[in-house]
Amino acid sequence: MKCLKCKTELYDGMKECSRCGYSREEDLIVLQKEIDRYTISKNKFINNIYKKTFGYADKTIVFKLFKRLIIIIIFLLIISHFYLYIDLSHKCIVTIRPSFTEFSNLTMKKGIHYLKNNFPNQYDDFCKNINSIDPNVSCGGFGGGCYSSFKINPHMIDISTPYGYYKQAAKVIVHETCHSKQFFDKRPFDEGECYKADEIIPW
Repeated sequence: MKCLKCKTELYDGMKECSRCGYSREEDLIVLQKEIDRYTISKNKFINNIYKKTFGYADKTIVFKLFKRLIIIIIFLLIISHFYLYIDLSHKCIVTIRPSFTEFSNLTMKKGIHYLKNNFPNQYDDFCKNINSIDPNVSCGGFGGGCYSSFKINPHMIDISTPYGYYKQAAKVIVHETCHSKQFFDKRPFDEGECYKADEIIPW
């Protein structure tokens, strides 16, 4: 048996380390503390899973890492729930900025889902042309929309619709997506064309 303090061999019959004077009782206490560092349960099966996964890593460090990981996951879920629309089947990833006046991010997402389920052509146009929605009040005023953001990001539209009015959100999304198509096609903005495009969405 080796002394846990100085690693000198302890010979049979000796009660303490011949080099540092560390007693066997103290050695056993240290050994038990070492075991406790990676023993998380009285159940041997659970402990074996822990050892196979983390080896002899200190459980306090592992638990801290798990807590941080859980916090990060919760944070990412919140971000995804309120500020991201993702539809990989259509290669559609759209960020929805925070709105401190409308609190309508979920209304935007519901409006997008409404387009997907009922108006596939308009939904495809939206996914092809738009990657960001700003739900704060802009040049379109309350309940309206705007495509002035092309000066910053041509793939962003401003949609300010009240909380819960997802069909109105869908209608304005179609209208402003129409303006984005005009921009990318290098055509003049034509409100008549875009009002005609959004007529497909019932109030």
